[in-house]
Amino acid sequence: MKALLFTSLLFIAAFGTNAQTISRDSAMFEIANTDAKRFKLDHNTMGQFRAHHFPNTSDHFKPTASMVSDTSLLKDSAYIKAFKMAAYQKTLHRRTTGHHVLIIGSIAVAVVVIVGVIALGSWNFGNR
Repeated sequence: MKALLFTSLLFIAAFGTNAQTISRDSAMFEIANTDAKRFKLDHNTMGQFRAHHFPNTSDHFKPTASMVSDTSLLKDSAYIKAFKMAAYQKTLHRRTTGHHVLIIGSIAVAVVVIVGVIALGSWNFGNR
């Protein structure tokens, strides 16, 4: 019985303190994600990123006072780490204008082909 009580207390102590850390970090992560939506690398740095894929710990992803909602967060290492990760992910998934033009053009060509096939099929069917 004493062993069960001791194990229970040990379990609560171990996971109870961890839960507080996770909730604080998750709140910090949400703030960093929101702030990172305003992040964008300049044209030259973006070219370097595409060529070399520097890591998410790079200073290129460091937040500045104009990007954050609360400047006191710039001193919090957990916030900085979360911001860099979110900015890195945003930059990694960023697409060029050519990519969007290619996708939209492909969709337009597919629609024209489908409409053409339908129109040609109904025209041939009416001539019989």
